[in-house]
This record gives sequence, structure tokens and C-alpha cells, in this order.
Amino acid sequence: MTFEAEGKVETFLVSVINDAVVVPPFSSPLKVNRHRAPTAIKVVGIELVRFMLRLRTRKIVAALETLRTTMSQAALFQTAEYLLAECLRHEVRSAEPLDRASDCFMLANDLVGRKNYPLAALLLDNAATALDKYLNSTQVPGHFAIVHSMKGEIRSLLGKIAQTAA
Repeated sequence: MTFEAEGKVETFLVSVINDAVVVPPFSSPLKVNRHRAPTAIKVVGIELVRFMLRLRTRKIVAALETLRTTMSQAALFQTAEYLLAECLRHEVRSAEPLDRASDCFMLANDLVGRKNYPLAALLLDNAATALDKYLNSTQVPGHFAIVHSMKGEIRSLLGKIAQTAA
């Protein structure tokens, strides 16, 4: 998810494991001045991205153990963050519109179950956009009716979300 607060935009990663959102206790990923009045945080966008993660824990532990004895705790923490960030660089964005739409539906369904209607609506909008891209690229005549039906269901779900959230 991408957030904006105090003119800064940052990304907050949320895990999806076995088709369920695993949301840690939420606090803003933005470094907001705690001495001032609370700042409004605006969700700018949401994108589903798969990460290829391969951690060789023995090698990492050995490297960090060596660093632990030669570095301050703050520097060690910064190094660990850097290592994880470097391991997560291999983002795999789905190029197929139907795959993106499916991922958005799956996550939106989970968020509706958690009563997080604004993010579910954002994901349903993303699903509709992916379906539009599919309509523009497909040459399978039978798919047009199915996709239009799915888009109708999205509109219906968005209407229900709007009523429930109000």
C-alpha cells in the first residue's frame, strides 16, 4: 500500500499468505512528528506484487554474528534492514490482467471480511481496471460477456460496500 502524509509518500508492505491478509498491528510507516497534532494519512494506491524471497539463514546468521561483535546495535539493525530490503528486490508483477484481477478479488474478499471497506473498494477498482485491460487485449469473443458480467458484479459489490460503510 502507498500512503501520503505530511507531503511524503511511502510504501507499506502487507503479506498475503494462503490467500489471507496478514496485517501486523498497524502504525504509520511514515516518520511523523509525535509532538504535533495527528496527521491525516491518505491511501494513495494499492498494488499486488509477488516477491521471490530466498534467505539462506545460516549464511545470514553467520554474517550478522560477525557484525554483532564489531558494530553498534543501531548499525546492526540498519544492516539487517538493508539485507532484507535487498532480498526483496525481485518483485514479480503479474503481466496478465486476469491474474491481477483475480488477486485483487481475493484480497478484496479478505478485506471485506475484516470490514476494511475502503481498501476493499480500492482493490475492486483495480480489478475493474485489469478487466478493462483484458477486454482491450482479448480476441476471444465469448469472454466479452463474462468480463462485462464480472464488471457488473464489481459495481454491485462497490454499491454494497458504500451502503455498509455509510
